[in-house]
Amino acid sequence: MKPFEVAYSNRQGVYAFTELDKVQGENQFKISAGSDQSYIEQGDDNAFTLFGSYWGGSRDYDRSPAVTVTPGTPVGAVDFTLERAGGLAGSVTGPAGTPLQPSVSAMGDRDGNYTSVFADFEVDSTFETRSMRPGTYKIRFDDFSGFHAGEWWKDRAKVDDAVIITVKAGRVTGGLNAVLGNQLGAVERPSITSPYAWVGKALTADPGVWNVQTNTDFNYQWLVGTTVVGQGETFTPTTAHLGDHLTVRVTAENGKLLGSATSLATTKVGYQPKIKVKVKGDKASLKVKAPPVKGKKVKGTVVVKEIVKVKDNGTIKYKKIAKGKIKKGKGTVSLSKLKKGKHKLVFFFTGKGKVGSNEEKKKVKVKN
Repeated sequence: MKPFEVAYSNRQGVYAFTELDKVQGENQFKISAGSDQSYIEQGDDNAFTLFGSYWGGSRDYDRSPAVTVTPGTPVGAVDFTLERAGGLAGSVTGPAGTPLQPSVSAMGDRDGNYTSVFADFEVDSTFETRSMRPGTYKIRFDDFSGFHAGEWWKDRAKVDDAVIITVKAGRVTGGLNAVLGNQLGAVERPSITSPYAWVGKALTADPGVWNVQTNTDFNYQWLVGTTVVGQGETFTPTTAHLGDHLTVRVTAENGKLLGSATSLATTKVGYQPKIKVKVKGDKASLKVKAPPVKGKKVKGTVVVKEIVKVKDNGTIKYKKIAKGKIKKGKGTVSLSKLKKGKHKLVFFFTGKGKVGSNEEKKKVKVKN
């Protein structure tokens, strides 16, 4: 929109419009101030950007108040205080000899969206900008060449873990130095959704969390030791794997970046045990079946743990209560350590021979 009139302030910030009362058919105007005639924020004497605004402090034309002009009557107190920017400074580097086209972006607290950081990179990959609105930000570093994995400040792969920095008006926040890696890496290692491996029951792999997650392709290899026994996101053990421990190796690929990581091992492959728990007094009686293994050959150990706390990330904190043996598919354990009240118990069974492992949850109320 073309302005009706443009005025310049002096070094003290004083300005005046002298022609508005001559505009035909108009007596209300919206006034905006910026740091130059073309409304490009040129900056103050220290090169910090000065952000323009409408009278009243709004950056939105429709929400800004209008000034009413009466011919022959001066209108005063239409004053502005332009918001002064802060700055960022640091560097983005990678392994020597690897192509690098660095960039910096930010996620601000004002709207939760990404914003580009208009910073000029020097030949040594250092940067500085003095055009950031004051506030808190999460800073991200990337490489447009694709030879390096981007990251959040400070060496964080996930935005939720990024360290927040504060930008203050008229000050440069420095030391934002990032060294980007040239490989994909798992910041949370791959896992198998069930730790228990049973004959005929499919296992599913979770690739974990990687330093570059978006647009990353994952491939899966199932291993017994170092021997590959299967491919794909799922794998079903057979009788050929009885007694083996399985891991899954995940290979990640994203453009020019590659990486691999391996999960923890499952329990040994066995036939799925089914556990029944009956509590009477301070004792728990267990019956374990694992077809096609005959009942008299079902044996193993059982450890009883109480759930003390479940953390926000789903991690469970346990307290060991008791331990016992299972022979011929039966066994008992003492719960005498439990205090009066309600308890959430987990009976962890580890089978021997061809019998696999499993767990059974049980709520118990102690009256005495």
